[in-house]
Amino acid sequence: MILTVSLNPAVDRTAEVDELKPGCVNRLKHVKDYPGGKGINVTRVLRILGADVIATGFTGGYTGKFIEEAVRECGAESAFEETKAPVRTNLNIISADGSVTEILEPGSFIGEEVISRFLVKYEEHLDRADIAVFSGSLPQGVPVDFYGRLISMAKKKNVKTILDCSGEALREGIKACPDLIKPNIKELSDLFGKKTDSMEAVEGLAEKIRQEGVKNVCVSLGEKGLLLDDSDGCHFAEAIKLEPVNTVGCGDAAVAALAYSFDRGDMGENALKMAVAVSAANTQERESGKFSIQLMDEYLKIVKVNHTIHKEV
Repeated sequence: MILTVSLNPAVDRTAEVDELKPGCVNRLKHVKDYPGGKGINVTRVLRILGADVIATGFTGGYTGKFIEEAVRECGAESAFEETKAPVRTNLNIISADGSVTEILEPGSFIGEEVISRFLVKYEEHLDRADIAVFSGSLPQGVPVDFYGRLISMAKKKNVKTILDCSGEALREGIKACPDLIKPNIKELSDLFGKKTDSMEAVEGLAEKIRQEGVKNVCVSLGEKGLLLDDSDGCHFAEAIKLEPVNTVGCGDAAVAALAYSFDRGDMGENALKMAVAVSAANTQERESGKFSIQLMDEYLKIVKVNHTIHKEV
């Protein structure tokens, strides 16, 4: 069983526009709402892969009901803590040239009483979980070290942990030594305040994080591919060259694939190949957190891990 934790889910309002012009009137077309937020995307991808999933976190208002209904519809167990404030709405604007502009709300304030109720139920969910996946930003009112606290609670129950967030939440979360983190190249650079203008630089920073106790570091290099640093060394898989329909949620798809692989005990290069294939399949859908198993299987056949570097520390 995989437990997904979405503390700041969202309704993703996706719209198309011929050309986005800042400072001008922009008339949107083909507007549609989708369940969103990184953790919700992970949940839906895991269900397409066939994993058993419990989805928890915070929801509220009519937008929260929309999220919970979507979770149940995909076949996951909905176990959210309800708040008085509605779930945020994000706007994704897709231009005719394929570029995507994201306008993200911060999320509502979560009080101490709601946090305390959540923690009680979270500990109960851990008794049923083999892996816990923590994704996305923290809502207002939630302490910056909250992911670290949740990871420590999971580790006490021998539940494997995967963390995908950014900024101070990531910095604090790393201190609890999750089993895997998946920063993108900017998030990795921001952690150390250093440029990552070469593969060697990326590998060096990933290895520094591993030396701090994180067993696996998977770095998203965007259109270049994914890099995984683990106990065997550093593995790099090139991205599959495709014309994307929508790139939103590709990182979440990769996280879900890694969690799915880890749940089956399939680590290292095979997990990396699965992450690249699922992420690529996700680019071919207008809706985030959705992909074709058939496409994934086709892409799995062509994903290659170009090299493995064993380091001397």
